[in-house]
Amino acid sequence: SYAILAANPHNKQAWIIDLKDEENFDLYVDKTRLLEETDPYYRQIHIGQGTFLENLSIAASNFSYKTQIKYFPQGTYSNQTLEDKPVASIKLIKDSNVQQDKLFDVILSRHSNKRDFENKLVSKEKIEILHNEINKSLGKFHSLKFESNIDKLKPLRNIAINAMKIESSNNKRDLETIEMFRFNNDELKKYRDGFGLAQNGTTGVKKWMLQTFFMSREQYTKDPHSFGKEGISITTKQVNSSHTFGWFTTDNNTRKDQLKIGRVYERLNL
Repeated sequence: SYAILAANPHNKQAWIIDLKDEENFDLYVDKTRLLEETDPYYRQIHIGQGTFLENLSIAASNFSYKTQIKYFPQGTYSNQTLEDKPVASIKLIKDSNVQQDKLFDVILSRHSNKRDFENKLVSKEKIEILHNEINKSLGKFHSLKFESNIDKLKPLRNIAINAMKIESSNNKRDLETIEMFRFNNDELKKYRDGFGLAQNGTTGVKKWMLQTFFMSREQYTKDPHSFGKEGISITTKQVNSSHTFGWFTTDNNTRKDQLKIGRVYERLNL
């Protein structure tokens, strides 16, 4: 229950558990919940498998369990394919000496947020805390970097905006995103996945007005380009209101690297 609250692409929740017994299970990618247009090589989906594993490990510690995770127990595969193999094998081991991971307390409140930022500089002290917490948690197989120099932010902003323009330059990709957008509360209750106006920071009367009078699935399905333009606008406002950028890099891009960086990404979110 805690693991499925992890951040994942388009909130697809592409996870299948093969339960061996109460303490042993395998994790598979749910092939019915892929993003064939937006994520054709399944990179995002595999990063999302890692976020699941990290939430799982954090939650297990709260109940005095140690989590033993073996990546790709039946062998890995290339980062161009998706094979019918478990991405991880998990064993929960009861251990009264396990310390609760302090991030457990924020699993229920973590929420994807597409609202504008306040253009505030992130302090060196906070950046140092993030560096220390992230690097000690899962080993240093990656590099976490930050940039706050105003002269160096422009190219970073351009990368983010151009990436969104690329994603929104194709009707099939826009339609895939529209399929995952929840236009009203009835859709949210029916599907229990995807994302909606709340993630864009729209609440209260404004949200009700947009859902009731201005936005509909039929409207954007007929004109997916307009939906994509709105995504570009939101991204542009976000990056232009950001004073500090952060990013991860890894030396390689194997499926195992994608799972592991997903775990690190989830910790940073929390």
